[in-house]
Amino acid sequence: MKYYREHHEYQLYLTIEDITHTKTKAKSQQTNGMRIVLIALHAGAEMKTHTADGIISIQVIDGRMKFNADNRSVELNKGQILALHKGIQHSVLAIEETLFLLTLTTTLEDK
Repeated sequence: MKYYREHHEYQLYLTIEDITHTKTKAKSQQTNGMRIVLIALHAGAEMKTHTADGIISIQVIDGRMKFNADNRSVELNKGQILALHKGIQHSVLAIEETLFLLTLTTTLEDK
């Protein structure tokens, strides 16, 4: 197996071939406040139209992506950040290999 390691100024190592392409739904414990998720997409990969239950922000760590929301599209490049209110339909398309941080506000319902 050939490994491709790329070193970036933010000290994060990427092993592209180690990323598996599966559809999963994982249940994890959530906290009130926020959740931060690091997402890597191959060029041409798409996150189909969906909504978030909280306010989100997307910060592109590396690469280039197209973000679609509310009948508008914006291209986000390395270092750019975008925020979106909850409940707004949106989708993402990686124009090239892209790494981004998704920050999502979360609240737990009272039981």
